This record gives sequence, C-alpha cells and structure tokens, in this order.
Amino acid sequence: MPPAHPRQKKHSRKSRPDTVDKLLEAYPDVFADIINVLLYNGNTIVNPQFLTDGPSAAIYKAADGFLRQKNRDLAMYDTSGSPLCILYGLENQTKPSPIMPARVMGYDAASYDHNIRLIKSRNLAEGRPADYAMEIHSDQKLNPVITLTLYFGLTPWNGPRCLHDLLFLSEDIKKFLPDYPINLAEVAFLTPDTIEKFTSDFQIVAWWFRARRLKNTDELRTHQKEWIHVEELLEFFYVFAGDDRYRELKSGFAERIRKGESITMCTLVDSLIEEGMEKGISQGIAQTRYRDLAALIRSGMPHEQAARLLEFSQEELEGFHQWTALQ
Repeated sequence: MPPAHPRQKKHSRKSRPDTVDKLLEAYPDVFADIINVLLYNGNTIVNPQFLTDGPSAAIYKAADGFLRQKNRDLAMYDTSGSPLCILYGLENQTKPSPIMPARVMGYDAASYDHNIRLIKSRNLAEGRPADYAMEIHSDQKLNPVITLTLYFGLTPWNGPRCLHDLLFLSEDIKKFLPDYPINLAEVAFLTPDTIEKFTSDFQIVAWWFRARRLKNTDELRTHQKEWIHVEELLEFFYVFAGDDRYRELKSGFAERIRKGESITMCTLVDSLIEEGMEKGISQGIAQTRYRDLAALIRSGMPHEQAARLLEFSQEELEGFHQWTALQ
C-alpha cells in the first residue's frame, strides 16, 4: 500500500508547458481517463476514487553510495486492488528526447528503490528486519510501476522508443541486453476513434492538438462535450498556443457558467473569433485616431495642442508613440 498522506491541492500557476499540463492531469478523473484509454484501450481499469497522490520525487542510492533524487512529472497510486498497488507515472514532453528510454528507466528504478526502502523501514518498525544481504523478506513483493509518456508535439516523435534504439548495439550482444520500451502516446496524432474513448477533459485536449496539427479549427465546432475544468483548459491552451485570448476568456466563461451555460469547443471557437473581431475593430479605431493626430502635427500644430484637441488620454498618447515608432 502507498504511504498515507492527504491529497494536496496544486497551487502552482506558472505559465510553462511543464507545469500547466500537470494542473489538468492531476485531477483524478483526468489522470484515470488518460491511463484507461492510452494503456487499457478505453477499458475502465483505473477508478478515480481509488487514486492517491504518489511520490513525484524518489530517493535512491546511487552506485557511488550517495543518495540521489529522481523527479517525475506526476505519479499516482491505484489502490483498488489491495494488496496489489500500482504506481502510475506520467511524463510530459513537448519535444522528442534522445534519451527518453534511459530517463524512464531511471524514474522506474528510483520508484522501485523507494518501495524497497519503505518496506525495509516498515520491517524495522515492526521489529523483524530482513537479513542485510536480502534487504526484504523473500515473501515480500514490490508494487508495479508503469510510466506513460505524453508527447504534445505537432510533428511525429523521432526520438528513441526503447533502450536498444539508444545504444551502439551489435546483433551478437543484443540478446544479452534487456530492452526497455517506453509507453509513448503522441497526443496530436491520436485517431478520432481513440480520442472518442476519453470521457474527461483530456478528450478536449486531444481534439485541440489534432486540430492544431491539421490546421483545421472548423472541426472543433462539431465537438459538443461539456468542459469540466474550464480554467485549467484555458490556461493549458494559452501556454501551448501562446495566445493571450485564451486567458482573456476566463472571466467571461466563469460568468457564463454562473448563469448556467455549458462551455464547449464551439463556445471557444466562437469566442475566439468574436474576441479577434473586437480587437480588430478596436485597433482600427485607434489607428484612425493616431493618423488624425499625426496629420495635425504635420500641419504645424504643436503636439500637446493637437492631443488636447482630439481629447487623447495619456494611455492613447503612449499608444500613439508606439505606433509612430513602427511607421
């Protein structure tokens, strides 16, 4: 069984891919959904109510005898099959890593070592430590560790997919070297049939990445699944798209939810278009006023007098200076 500890809320709101994706994935419904679809072909093997936070950092003893630490992106225990307890780890990648199999192998090995140390500590507390050379008793087993790598790139993964891909390896020694394949999911390349198997907000994420890869946002209008974790989804899209409009939609979407409306992909697409049009209109009006001010100044009117005549605010004047610098 995993160590007992209360679930803690995630407070980080850093706008980086390596943190924003974890905000969404840390919800048990999303985490379980990812595992069930991408590892178990959509079968409900992992139940969100039996998930507990796992250690994202594992301490292990390195070959030099010193303690080292491996940090996972996210880890959760599935406690539904007691005494069997599985540790699932998620690793998020925005770019293919040329050493990913070795990294995953290191995370998994550190997790197993962490499990061994917990068993040894429990044995010692119970007054029945195992022999020094054995470390744990022969009837004691470790919890399985399964790591899934989520790749959010828009081009195919071109890195190694197993340990053998990473090694200088001749055929005569290959049979003596155990391979270590990674469980890799290329989110933007998931098929529609696979995406439809998701029941959580990760389905929305998968459709969004597919649409970005195909440059086909019109397809998003056809997906009417209601959003659950609205703020986290908008932050997710903001970070990966680099588009401020996603953040600007947060307050408006929150108000619509308070009024009992549902947020869907169609809502998002329409709101982005509307936001873009409003910005375009606003920018057009501003540029017209900038040109009027510039014309008055060129005619010989003093700068301050022209600004007072057109009733320019201080903010508009700053915008005018930025605009003239770009002309």
